[in-house]
Amino acid sequence: IRLQDPDMTKMARLLFLCCLFPAIAWASEGGGEGEGGGEAVDPNKPVISYFSLDPEIITNYITANNDMGYVRIKIELMVNSAADLALVQKHEPLIRDTINDVLGKETVERIRSLKGRDLIRKECQDKVNERLLKETGKNLVRDLIFTNYLYQ
Repeated sequence: IRLQDPDMTKMARLLFLCCLFPAIAWASEGGGEGEGGGEAVDPNKPVISYFSLDPEIITNYITANNDMGYVRIKIELMVNSAADLALVQKHEPLIRDTINDVLGKETVERIRSLKGRDLIRKECQDKVNERLLKETGKNLVRDLIFTNYLYQ
């Protein structure tokens, strides 16, 4: 195609350059997924990952007048690598059991206070890591996060 108008020629060149630069940048970064110049992905490389305990944990606790209350918590586990993520997925039943044990022994005061909630979160993380250390030889959970916390 030949453009006779000089302004149209400039516009066509500008359009061509606008399309060319992103393509060059994309190619210089490896060309997309799976094409990293033959580099192998190290599963132990520190890359923060999250594992969601799904479904939410729902368990009972004892209130001040010996009634039953319940707590419903959505939990995300932060781990340091893809290898750790695979181990956490493998040991999900153990993690759930540990968290249920911790929650079932809590008092109504701790469950219903902000400070208590944070103490419970930290205790869950410590107990989960303690049990995973026995099973895997590693502290796998970098952080345990309550993303939803409801009690009644």
